[in-house]
Amino acid sequence: MFLRFLRSSAIPVFLVILFIITLSTMINVCFQRTIDSNPRLQKHPVGKTTPAQFPILVISPVSGGSYEARIAFKWSLNEYLKNTPGHTFIVPNGQEDLLNKNLDAKYTYYNLPTNDQGSYPCGTGGFKVEKRLPNGHQLIKVNGTWDDDRVNIGWYEASREGFKPLYYQFYFGPGVAMSAGFSGFAANFMLWLIGVIGYNVYRRKKGQNPNRPFLWF
Repeated sequence: MFLRFLRSSAIPVFLVILFIITLSTMINVCFQRTIDSNPRLQKHPVGKTTPAQFPILVISPVSGGSYEARIAFKWSLNEYLKNTPGHTFIVPNGQEDLLNKNLDAKYTYYNLPTNDQGSYPCGTGGFKVEKRLPNGHQLIKVNGTWDDDRVNIGWYEASREGFKPLYYQFYFGPGVAMSAGFSGFAANFMLWLIGVIGYNVYRRKKGQNPNRPFLWF
């Protein structure tokens, strides 16, 4: 009797856990497929006009011979640079890890390019020097946003005096996640439905009690 109880209680729990695992997997797959199937959500070359929210890393010297990094955005870059003497777009050798660490601990405020009167916290994120070029330039990837719900990544070639935008990626995370959630749930439901039908057809062919309920295991 105990083994029968254990069997009858363990199987539903196992199936619930398995359902959650497959649902999570399906949502993740659908999330990535949503991005991969939509060119606007993917990393793409920057055209003639640089997006207003394109993130740029600005390095400036501070007291003691150290440096400070901020993530500015195209819409407010010129104004920010006016108040940042001695700035450069090149990451000093050996400073990448320290500057990244300090970026996460500080906020810089910029006005969004709208009619809103308020300011939004910006400059949060991180960066990576992907390659140091022979001419002294650097290929830099900056993941900078004013809102954790938005993925905002820029790739560019940096020099001491300026930068050349190369690639850009932007999307609203919750919007993509909501679409992926519906698709993932539907796909997972169909997967389980096919699995249950297939199992029961197999069970009946094997001559197991055909009068048992359809979902009886």
